[in-house]
Formats: sequence, structure tokens, C-alpha cells
Amino acid sequence: MKKIIALLMTCLMAVSLAACSYSIHDKKKEESGTENIQEADTEAAAATAAAEEAGTETAVEADSETAAEAVTQAGAEAAAEAATEEEPEETGTQIPNPYVDYETLEEACEAAGVSLRLPDSIEGYERIDYQAIDGQMVNVIYTAADGSMLLIRKAKGSEDISGDYNEYEHNSEQTINDIDVQVRGNGDTLSAAVWYDNGEAYSMTVDRPMEKDRGLELLQQLIDLNTIFDEDGPEE
Repeated sequence: MKKIIALLMTCLMAVSLAACSYSIHDKKKEESGTENIQEADTEAAAATAAAEEAGTETAVEADSETAAEAVTQAGAEAAAEAATEEEPEETGTQIPNPYVDYETLEEACEAAGVSLRLPDSIEGYERIDYQAIDGQMVNVIYTAADGSMLLIRKAKGSEDISGDYNEYEHNSEQTINDIDVQVRGNGDTLSAAVWYDNGEAYSMTVDRPMEKDRGLELLQQLIDLNTIFDEDGPEE
């Protein structure tokens, strides 16, 4: 009987130990499973946060690009508008050239309403062009081989028609055929001369100064040709 009781006790202890071991094992499994679930949850949460952060950055970048494009477009439109506003309006209005070219001195004088006599040629000048402002003035241009020019003008009235407003060292008067001639130039040169006779104005100008003596000789020749004569000779 004692042996039987001892054997039963041994069996009960074995069963108890086995149950205990199984309980401990299940607890460990539960703890391990819990840890795995927690790790999985942590990883999932981290992945979700990363995805949200990436999405946020992408959205921010997209918003930034959209804003940049909007600013660029607005700036371009503003610049175009400013350029349009600053661009001057072309009216297409031009001041017409008052001078008309003619083939002969006679035609130019007829258009200007005045008469003018000139020497057949002037030494050093090869080309002659005739112009006129209708009903006002005749303009004769002598051009030399080097491009220098001499201009002779005549118009009705008593105003300076030379068009030369430069300042010179000397601006003196020379009397030629009882006519006072205003002579202008620097040093021993002559650049412009103006005179008036019988209600008409004359001028002679050069774009390159000529020697004063030669200029005075040419003036004498021009005044001799254009002095008003009556039947008995020069008008006194």
C-alpha cells in the first residue's frame, strides 16, 4: 500500500511538473508573440511616419514648384507689360525735307522766286547740285574731290540765311562794291560770309575753312555778278 501511494505521489509530481513546464512555455510563447507584435507595430508605425513625412516633403516640394512657376509667370507677365508700357509709340510722323533738287540753276531759282548768277566754275570743286525751298530760297552746293563743300544761298529778306551759328575768332565787315559783307573765320581763314543787297540776302559758307584771301576773291566775284545794274551802269 505504501508503495502504491508513493507511486501515485510520484505520478502526481510528474504531472504537476509537466503542467508547470507547459504553462511556463506558453507564457514565454505569449511574451514572445507579444514582443513580435509590438516590434511589428513599431515597424509599421515607423513606416507609416516615414511615408507621411515623404508625402509631406513631396507635397511641400510640389507646392514650392507650383509657387515658383506662379512667381516666374507673374514676373514674366509684369516684365512684358512694363516693356509694352515703356516702348514709345511710333507716330510715323517725319519732318519732310524742305529742299527740292533741280537739274539746273534756272529751275531752282524759278522755284525759289529769286535770281542768282554764279561763275561757270569754282577752282577745286567738281560737282554742283541745285536745290530750292519753294518760294523762299535757292541753295547751290559745290563739292570737291575730297568731299569738302561750298554752299551759296540767296533768299528774299534781310535775315542771316547761312545756317552757320558757330563762334569764330573774328567776325568782321569787309566792304565790296559798297556792300558791307560780314566775314567770319579763325586766324587767316574764312568759313562764312553774309551780305544783303536790294532787299535780298546772300551767304557763302564752307565746311572746311579756306584761305581768307581766296575767300575774299570769290566773294568779289559773286558780288560783281549779282550787283543790280541799270541802263547806265552799276546802281549807286
